[in-house]
Amino acid sequence: MRGLILALMVSVGASAQLTAGPVKLVSDTNNFSEGPLWLADGRWIFSDVPKNGIFVTDGKEYRRPSNGANGLTLDRQGRLIACESSKHQITRTEKDGSITTLAESYNGKPLNSTNDVTVGPDDTIYFTDPMGVRKPDAAGLGFSGVYSIAPDGKTLTLIADDLKYPNGISMSPDGKVLYVGDFQGGFIRAYDVSVDGKTSNPRVHCEVKNPDGFKVDAAGRIWTSSDKGLRVFSVDGKQLQQIEFEGMPTNCAFGGADGKTLLITARKFVYRVPLKEPGIVPATQAAK
Repeated sequence: MRGLILALMVSVGASAQLTAGPVKLVSDTNNFSEGPLWLADGRWIFSDVPKNGIFVTDGKEYRRPSNGANGLTLDRQGRLIACESSKHQITRTEKDGSITTLAESYNGKPLNSTNDVTVGPDDTIYFTDPMGVRKPDAAGLGFSGVYSIAPDGKTLTLIADDLKYPNGISMSPDGKVLYVGDFQGGFIRAYDVSVDGKTSNPRVHCEVKNPDGFKVDAAGRIWTSSDKGLRVFSVDGKQLQQIEFEGMPTNCAFGGADGKTLLITARKFVYRVPLKEPGIVPATQAAK
């Protein structure tokens, strides 16, 4: 396995160079890597959807079968929240290891293929549910959706049904803005979030081709997958940096003891790159 990958880094001036070193290859034997996540115990995990498992970057299994787990995150109690795509559901792993299904249907019809997930400051869960390869009549719902699950873990609310393929989802550092990527639409949309978790004022934050999974750093910048590597956008939607490597990226996550490491999933590959500034790390938030 190659230990070092040459990456092309394009920035809008030296001040925009946000990486602190080269991109390094972690693994290259995956079928379709997704859902990277840093855990409080110091491990990196990620999903491999075709392998039906969640794996540690050292090659060990974290959970298998995973019901086609895709996006992963932690809530404020440190419990794993997973998009189990093959069962069309959102689950939470409790402290005792049991698994609670939080959402699996809307208006009496099964969800499509839950994709990615994020958690707000009040433990409201937000997730995307594109139709994907399922035909509209087979999907039941007939539309791709963005949803929220209230902190009670029971109340499911439809936020949007007008995106072509809602994919990545994340929040601003203060939890006041929700970002959703439209993979087929070619943009990342922003919503204002009120104190009760409700969303309003949808608008295009930035245009980017094929935005898959993405994350927001502590300064509010968006690190997103795209058609050509990873792109970084400022709080006002301007591109700051582009990082290219082998394999089209699917998602990324911040981690490490100081939050200054970015793990990138890119189909068969998993990479890591050091950063100059920290990102938002769910494990750190859960520890507070």
